Amino acid sequence: MPSVTFNIMLAYIFSLLGTLMFRS
Repeated sequence: MPSVTFNIMLAYIFSLLGTLMFRS
């Protein structure tokens, strides 16, 4: 897996977790 794809996936997961924590 390329590091670019890994970074994008990691950023997506962290943004999703951030929105979930912010809404709760």
